[in-house]
Amino acid sequence: MVVSVMLGLQVALNRINSCFDEYGDCYLDKGHYGPGFIAALTAVLFERRVDERSFDTHSEVMSYLRTLGLHRVLWGNDVGAFQRVNEGRNYSPITALHNAEQVDNATTTINNCIRNFVRNRQSQGISELTKVVGELHDNVWSHGKSTGFSMAQKWAVTGTNRGDYYLEFALADRGFGFLEEMKRSRKNYASTDQEAIEWCIVEGHSTKHADDEDEWFQRLPEDFTGVSPMGRVGVVTSENHHQGLGLANLVSLVQRYDGVLHIASGNSLFTMRNNTKEFSAVKTPWKGVTISCRFKESSLLRQIEKDVIDAETAAIMSRLRGG
Repeated sequence: MVVSVMLGLQVALNRINSCFDEYGDCYLDKGHYGPGFIAALTAVLFERRVDERSFDTHSEVMSYLRTLGLHRVLWGNDVGAFQRVNEGRNYSPITALHNAEQVDNATTTINNCIRNFVRNRQSQGISELTKVVGELHDNVWSHGKSTGFSMAQKWAVTGTNRGDYYLEFALADRGFGFLEEMKRSRKNYASTDQEAIEWCIVEGHSTKHADDEDEWFQRLPEDFTGVSPMGRVGVVTSENHHQGLGLANLVSLVQRYDGVLHIASGNSLFTMRNNTKEFSAVKTPWKGVTISCRFKESSLLRQIEKDVIDAETAAIMSRLRGG
């Protein structure tokens, strides 16, 4: 896919609410929409319980969204979708994060797509990106306890004659958001949404830290629902250890591989581009958390040459040692 301008999360934060009329119907203008926009739109449509008949857009955009799985994930309707020959090659479908099992499935699906995006070439950058995807998926369910949505997509960098591609991953939820979750966890380190984002992107900072759990808490299966058989005894439903690494690792990854990052929560948007960090106000506060990150394929793969050299050097040293 080659596009001139891909509309992303920044545009979504300022435009999505204006797509709704007084009756709650939604009309989306024609445009090229990226993962950041689509994940945010899906989360809002789900939260507002918009039915399929109340959502409309240009026919080309509708076909595109249907192919990405919007109708399937929101309304259980896959009728009219084209054969998805590029699914897993150029994009991963929109995936709902309803429960822990779906979180794991989403991580597997998107990480398989990322590997396919780069034709299964290996590098430290790709390895780190797939790890971060899993951490962020886990955080959406573990912190917000609300349904989130995620997807990934690949498209050609303009002017490279398809010699380089962008890889973008995005997720969005309509949960508590960073500041509210900090208040609920009695972590009184922030009084504004910007301060909450600043605190949460530091390594080791988490509103649901594994070390906060009582070692005597009883553990329940991931898919358990209903009243706990443990009565009033504290319970834990996940074995995941929330050590506050997901966002910190993402920020580090974006810094080292020249990516572009957007994180929005409440009335604040954090942006990192060209290793420059800035905050800006969000026109309509985002309830929950939404994240998008974009990298050039060439940047994520640039460690391959170094890795190969290191391997050759190691082999030479081994022979010199008589290995």
